[in-house]
Amino acid sequence: MSVRPTIRRNKIPDHRHCPICGLPMAVNADFCSEGCKKTNDEKVRRERRARNLSLILYIAVMVTLFIFLFVPLLLPR
Repeated sequence: MSVRPTIRRNKIPDHRHCPICGLPMAVNADFCSEGCKKTNDEKVRRERRARNLSLILYIAVMVTLFIFLFVPLLLPR
């Protein structure tokens, strides 16, 4: 059985990476800079707007289908 020599490596300090640019940052920080925070806020705002527009479009399609499919069945002939 061979014995491998152990390689000593320098310990990397505790850190996280910025979710926007990927640069290392402090563990307790959310973003590495104000620019990345603003970029994230704009991204969240765009996603929220797109989700709301999708919901409005879905509701409009459902109401239209209900009107064309079920209302004629309820009207007397």
